[in-house]
Amino acid sequence: MCKRGGEDDTLESWRAGHINFFREEGNKLGYEFRNDMPVIFEDFEVVYQV
Repeated sequence: MCKRGGEDDTLESWRAGHINFFREEGNKLGYEFRNDMPVIFEDFEVVYQV
């Protein structure tokens, strides 16, 4: 089975990992993580492979 990027064993561990990531990234890039920030999910499909 193939996992999507960012999947985890439980919702709680997924949330904790992503909150930590965005807090650290925010410190570097000058924004503050908030629980009400919008999130965008994207899936991609390979349509041509060399």
